[in-house]
Amino acid sequence: MAPFFNERQFKIKFQEQVLAFLLRKYERSQAFLSGRPSRQRPQFTMKKSPFQKDYYDEMDFMKRVWMHDVLQELEREELVSLSWMRFQEGSELEKVYLNVDALEKVYLLAGIEPKHKKMERMRETLQPLEFHPWEWVRQWWQETDLKLAKRKSGGLDLDDLSGYKDLVKVLSKLPNIDDTGKSKRLLSQELFRDTKHFERNVQKRFLSLLKKYSPIEFETDEEYLDSVGIVENPKNVYVSGWLECQLRGETVSTKGFLGNIGLSAWTVKEMEICSIYCKRIITIENLTSYHQWTQQRAGKQELVIYTGGFPHRTLQMFLAKLANYLKSNCPNMPVYHWGDIDVGGVRIFEFIKTNFFQKTEPILMDASTFMKYKDKALPIDDGYVLKVRVMLESQRFSSWHEVLQLLEQYRLRIEQESIDEIPSNFSG
Repeated sequence: MAPFFNERQFKIKFQEQVLAFLLRKYERSQAFLSGRPSRQRPQFTMKKSPFQKDYYDEMDFMKRVWMHDVLQELEREELVSLSWMRFQEGSELEKVYLNVDALEKVYLLAGIEPKHKKMERMRETLQPLEFHPWEWVRQWWQETDLKLAKRKSGGLDLDDLSGYKDLVKVLSKLPNIDDTGKSKRLLSQELFRDTKHFERNVQKRFLSLLKKYSPIEFETDEEYLDSVGIVENPKNVYVSGWLECQLRGETVSTKGFLGNIGLSAWTVKEMEICSIYCKRIITIENLTSYHQWTQQRAGKQELVIYTGGFPHRTLQMFLAKLANYLKSNCPNMPVYHWGDIDVGGVRIFEFIKTNFFQKTEPILMDASTFMKYKDKALPIDDGYVLKVRVMLESQRFSSWHEVLQLLEQYRLRIEQESIDEIPSNFSG
């Protein structure tokens, strides 16, 4: 305990601390979880308590006297029971017991809100999520509500009720976000009348929830937020090649554009692809490599698409439209993906293959490329190796086992930018 200058201050502080300490013990007990009294009362031994330093302070014996005064008064009020050392009645305490029949008065005197009441208010706060349109949100609500009903906090901060009210507001808004996404700052302004409130006060808790329930392990917080429609700003889709689309009754063509063009989220939402003029489609993970490919292979009749890591929601909308066009018009069109030779690169490849182009093949992501460029590779730590081993155990990544084994063996990963030899004769 901190030093005090007078008896009154010391006694007030000690009473608050000793009652709070006993209540915390009660709230961790089986009696609290069951809501029924148990034979084992919440208690502490003075010699093993946070108060032992002051209690046994030989330089200031009055502190023990004052502590006795406080505890004996609490005993007279039937809030606690005291057990004294043998033959030391009134001079040395052994144990202090909480009287659970007087809990309401103890909470009131300690100035503490009962934990079970906090849990009841938390359940009421989260109740709107019971019928949320998204399954994973309902699942989280169900798991959390069940724990609270059993008087378990479930990892929630019961003292931050307003924070969870904000979280419910955000979760309730998600199903109404359209395909182009919602700016984080605009979302925050709409919900909280403060453009930075979400980022300052909600985002950390929201991301923790997303990371627990997302079916995909993304590389960045930005990708997690994008997956549910919250974006810094709507992103463009960068493509290089010749395609034609219908846009509000007009035919628009990318023919003649050098390098690449950016399609806005609004354009992608409204467009309908009607023709593509290429021999193959290439998706590329990183921007430097995308420019490298399009510059060195200009005129190769390829539709090249920059993914920017995991495809953001605007790009996913574009890829879905492209996939539908291919399915109806040219189902045998070759599709390839070039990405990093690492955990993220493999996951991105599998995401594109699973969700858009089932016949996608990798480029420059094989074992021979790894061995050729391993001198330019980056080291990986134990946590990263663990991710590799988890993927090796998954049937989903069975076609990547040779590459994953090399990552594990050499404890290295290769970024696309390390590969400076673009295959000029690549024909697919």
